[in-house]
Amino acid sequence: MVQVKVSFPHKDWQGNAHDVGEVYTCSEQEAQTRVSDGFVRLVEQPRKPAEPKPPAK
Repeated sequence: MVQVKVSFPHKDWQGNAHDVGEVYTCSEQEAQTRVSDGFVRLVEQPRKPAEPKPPAK
């Protein structure tokens, strides 16, 4: 599942209406379809900072 932010009002595949600026979660397949339609854009998942590696001895 991925998070998308709405850039154009539409209904998702379940028939739920979404307004501009709303963030919701859907399947990656649906997200790709909506992104290509121009209805949503992907929300970047916050990445965990990489843990510093201990120096090799």
